[in-house]
Amino acid sequence: MSDTVKAILDATERRIREAGYSGFSFREVAADVGVKSASVYHHFPTKSALAAAVARRYNRRVVEAANASTAAGKDVVEAWRAVFRSALDDGAKMCLCGSLGATV
Repeated sequence: MSDTVKAILDATERRIREAGYSGFSFREVAADVGVKSASVYHHFPTKSALAAAVARRYNRRVVEAANASTAAGKDVVEAWRAVFRSALDDGAKMCLCGSLGATV
């Protein structure tokens, strides 16, 4: 994954978690990253494709964190609870899936 794509995904995730699916535009994401809107469209032709890529990356991160906790001996329920709690404690207003579910 290129640095530009990672930055686009990071900026989009931050905006979705703060304001939901309706809370971001390609222009705002491009401004956050410091690129032109055309660069965002080059990597993600539609808003739904961008949001789906953000959701896939987020879900992969969540599952990896829970798996690492259970592999280290943590109870499964506690591992998942800790993962979701950390999603709320990282400065965002809401976890990504909760934010998308509330606004889509």
